[in-house]
Amino acid sequence: LQNAATPTRKYLGLEFTLDGLGLEGIQGLTFQVNDAYLRVNWASEGDRLNWVAAYENDQSTPVKKIAEFTELTSDVALQIHGQMELSAFGFVMAYGEFYLFKGEVEDVNDGSIAAFDADVLSIDLRLASVFAGTGGKFIRDGDGEPIGFDHTKGAVGFYVDNANLSLSILQNAATPTQKYLGLEFTLDGLGLEGIQGLILNIFNCSLMVNWASDGTRLDWATATINDDAHDKYERLADYDKLTNEVELQISGWMDLDLFGFVMAYGGFTLFKGQMDVNDGSYDADAQTGIEPFKADLLSISFEQVSLFA
Repeated sequence: LQNAATPTRKYLGLEFTLDGLGLEGIQGLTFQVNDAYLRVNWASEGDRLNWVAAYENDQSTPVKKIAEFTELTSDVALQIHGQMELSAFGFVMAYGEFYLFKGEVEDVNDGSIAAFDADVLSIDLRLASVFAGTGGKFIRDGDGEPIGFDHTKGAVGFYVDNANLSLSILQNAATPTQKYLGLEFTLDGLGLEGIQGLILNIFNCSLMVNWASDGTRLDWATATINDDAHDKYERLADYDKLTNEVELQISGWMDLDLFGFVMAYGGFTLFKGQMDVNDGSYDADAQTGIEPFKADLLSISFEQVSLFA
């Protein structure tokens, strides 16, 4: 659209959906893209257009002049979603689901910081699995959806099992210098498969990062729960563990065997943030012992570490 009275003011709206795209009937070769959509909303200056409302308010007859929009509101700048499954004769396999949202979200509410409107960039990657080698096969759920790599079929190659990423960057609309970043990443496994004498497995990994430009960090898990439109619009990434007590948390396990010459095994956890401390010694009536308190904490732990060279 071009504003007739102000020709320099222009608007663009794009809404695209795709139920499926792929190859069919080629034995051993699977390529499918499902449940895909793309939404783009642009204005040369000022506010973006609410294309859904503009279409509904178009009184043109007998046919409306504005294309039909069902989801493209003014708070969307860019939104992308899709699922992909690829299997190239068991040599290369990939599966995953992807979300991206750029725009605005209203009333971010984590239960501790006063609710605020924000500009947001969110990225979600779910159940991403990759295999490159020979003899690869996915494990599938009751609906036939891949949920990981099958380690029991004698495959040889490199694999990634169930990688999940949630990333959001928020900028307070009323106070643009106030920004928040939340990152939650998990990985069931990554390594080499089926090479006799060589073992490399990294598993049960997680990474959480919580940052605020100033003041208190956001409780991302609670903000996700309090986002009434989350399940429909996915404008905040999907968090379930990242609270405001976490600043940085890393954990993972490794199993390594280089033909018996070098062997290593163990787990690692690092936590930086805050926690409530109570050693059970405080007696409020007698005013003795250490009163429970909140503490800044850095902790590092190793579990079951073994090494041979």
